[in-house]
Amino acid sequence: MEILLVVDAKMARYHGKHVDQYVLTLMSMVSLIYRDSSLGNLIDIAVVEVVHPEGKTFANKKPGSSQNEVYGKSAEDMLKDFCRWQKQGLKQNPSHPRRFDTALLLTRENICRNPFTQNCDTLGLAELGTMCSRHASCAIVQDNGLSAAFTIAHELGHLLNMPHDNDAKCKILKGSASDDATAAVHMNVMSRMLDHNTLPWIWSNCSRHYLTEYLYAGHARCLEDSASSNKLVEDEVELTLAGELFNATKQCQYVFGKTTSICPYMPKCKRLWCTTSHDEKEGCKTQHMPWADGTPCGADSWCLRGECVVKNKQTLKKIQGQWGSWQPWSACSRTCGVGVQRAERYCDDPKPKFGGRYCVGEKVRYRSCVMEPCPRGSSALDFRTQQCQSYNGKNFGLPDIPEDVKWIPKYAGILHEDSCKLFCQVSNSSVSYQLREKVDDGTTCGPDTYDICVNGKCRGAGCDYVLNSTARDDYCGVCGGDNSTCQLTTGGLQESRSWGYSDVTIIPEGAARVEITQRAFHDKADDDNYLALVDLETGEYLLNGHWIVTPFQKVVEFSGTMLEYSGSNTAIERINSTKPLQKKLLVQILSVGKLHPPYVRYSYTKSDHLSEPTYLWRLGDWTNCTQPCIGTRERSAYCVRNAAGHRV
Repeated sequence: MEILLVVDAKMARYHGKHVDQYVLTLMSMVSLIYRDSSLGNLIDIAVVEVVHPEGKTFANKKPGSSQNEVYGKSAEDMLKDFCRWQKQGLKQNPSHPRRFDTALLLTRENICRNPFTQNCDTLGLAELGTMCSRHASCAIVQDNGLSAAFTIAHELGHLLNMPHDNDAKCKILKGSASDDATAAVHMNVMSRMLDHNTLPWIWSNCSRHYLTEYLYAGHARCLEDSASSNKLVEDEVELTLAGELFNATKQCQYVFGKTTSICPYMPKCKRLWCTTSHDEKEGCKTQHMPWADGTPCGADSWCLRGECVVKNKQTLKKIQGQWGSWQPWSACSRTCGVGVQRAERYCDDPKPKFGGRYCVGEKVRYRSCVMEPCPRGSSALDFRTQQCQSYNGKNFGLPDIPEDVKWIPKYAGILHEDSCKLFCQVSNSSVSYQLREKVDDGTTCGPDTYDICVNGKCRGAGCDYVLNSTARDDYCGVCGGDNSTCQLTTGGLQESRSWGYSDVTIIPEGAARVEITQRAFHDKADDDNYLALVDLETGEYLLNGHWIVTPFQKVVEFSGTMLEYSGSNTAIERINSTKPLQKKLLVQILSVGKLHPPYVRYSYTKSDHLSEPTYLWRLGDWTNCTQPCIGTRERSAYCVRNAAGHRV
């Protein structure tokens, strides 16, 4: 993560000539937090530049404004101003290196959710899930001493789409990624408030989950390149801890002012207790943050994660993470049809420690699993159809949806990158909604593809339903076929019909690449002729039955095969499907009104694999004559299969 670090004037004045050393120490602490194995991903922190904008104060009161920010500055206004500034700066100076992924403002201003109240306890602000956005990948953090590193890690976590640990969406992911048994009763880096119950150097299961999902979905691709530069100096062998650079008294001064010092009679390491300033009542106060790691706490002892332990540099040597063995394959995601299995491995052999790097490479692998064919009946429905139907009768309180709603899959108008989200539309309506972020593993990406969804992404698969397979249907729907058994059937209807429904043709089971069109009379959409489809086995209408015509685009599920319909409001009404039909299909024409003659054309291919192949001899070309006079020429005979001419 390449960070443009911006230090405002008030903070620069407070820290003086050592401000850059101080802020880079903060970022080194942040880097260490992002190297903790509980994050479950490798995120390197790089500071590409430290900027001191001269004369710039963010979220200043506008001239003539009645706003009276006595107690502090609006955090929201400051964030907007800073985001606008960092984006505008790049526009005005094209030569400026654009190689940063996010911008971070450090300030000594008092920032508030509501600047009109005295309760200004906001430590930072960032938008959720905006990493890599040129206009919104930015955060602000108030400098309150070395514990500001925890706030920085927290706000960067928001940019990476991590919610607060105590948000409702985290409840099902409750628990800690740490080995520490006490961590389960504490909050972690993404705790809504940093207090004495927070373990601010460990990430929760919830943080790890949402970060992994965010990265896997490709929302933070700017993080994938190498850092153009990095102001952080990293020792590949040994850690240098912040407490080795700044003693406890210095840490107090960063928080409460230059006249404070460490409180001599309070416990060490767990919380930083500092003496009050000269102008305050004598005593000690704290912000409930721990002493910085590496702070001396006794003879040959220092603080580590809130505990005073024996100082031993050897125990802090970096341990680089290594992958463990692959776990067994999971059960198939489906009990019939085609599903997906997954296997995981963990970065635990050994786990990375003390700033060591997390493992790089594939952590989850997938394979397809082909179960017994689904039986006919409700379970034979297309898998996506089943998932939409699971929401039948749920209208989510929306006024335009009836309480007895029936949901069907929506395919038309869905972008390829959204093909593995569950979009459903109200039956016999064009109203549609996204009902789930991901379809179940093993769901096909669309009506005319074998590609399947795996963890919310469309993955290539062959007609043999195997992930990454190159097997393809031939022209008549035979997987791996060579077109040698294909037969093309075409036909049509152009004569006037009586009022009502009339049969056009029966398309047989196994027919593939079905295309049916009805050109409107004089190319006018309202010619009063409409295509209709009937399930020949059940006699039930699939499309435009019972005198009800669908004007909009629609996908009809027919025993596992998807039939795409253009809608009736077109000059050329069209029904088409690529995959073979599993049942016979009756095509009808509905004629009403002025009874203009319809113009129906249909075509389909079908494999003739049940018939015995016919073999024929064919003669090749003559060779050249062997000599000018009384020479000879030859030609060979070879065997071909069927009239298609495939050589045997």
